Amino acid sequence: MAAPAALTPLRRDAIGHWAASLTAESDAGTAAIPSLEPLHVFALRHLPGGAQAIAQALRPLGIDTLPAAGRHASSAAGAAGPCVLWRSPSEWTLVSTDPHPVQLVEQALQASALEGQACAVNLSDGIMGLDLQGPKVNALLIRLLDAASLPREAGQAKRVRLVDVPVTLVRFGDHHLWLLADRRHDHYIAGWLAPARAAVRLPT
Repeated sequence: MAAPAALTPLRRDAIGHWAASLTAESDAGTAAIPSLEPLHVFALRHLPGGAQAIAQALRPLGIDTLPAAGRHASSAAGAAGPCVLWRSPSEWTLVSTDPHPVQLVEQALQASALEGQACAVNLSDGIMGLDLQGPKVNALLIRLLDAASLPREAGQAKRVRLVDVPVTLVRFGDHHLWLLADRRHDHYIAGWLAPARAAVRLPT
């Protein structure tokens, strides 16, 4: 029996290359799949009583309320700005393609009067992101996950299973989502997205 092939994680720039290869600008009806690069991801965690420190640190970004379970909160810039996702009762995830907002939050938590009650943990190296857009984005995703689990309303953020691996889907509009996943699954996700995208190019 042949030994299984050893797969090493794709480099961050390589993720961009395969994502670009899945994007056909001439095919206007197909969901585009550019990568979110650069991508900055921080876990915002707190001890009992520390949620106020996180809320205060996010206000300068234009995010006035910590999102509830299954939701995300964004600045007025929408997907162009930082986004905060509910993760657990004591944790939220801050995602941004610009390093400045996450630096502001990190500094604010360090300077907070509640210092020690909340912290920011950099997860950027372990997370990959894809920017899913187009009128067929739902058709693309329901080939790979349970249709009932797909977030369909703007403001929703759900952790779902894409085939066999967990991913987070962040809905910004009818034809716009972010897909966030552990980078160790990059080959697997690429392998499933490529044929699914080819399939949704077919007339329905």
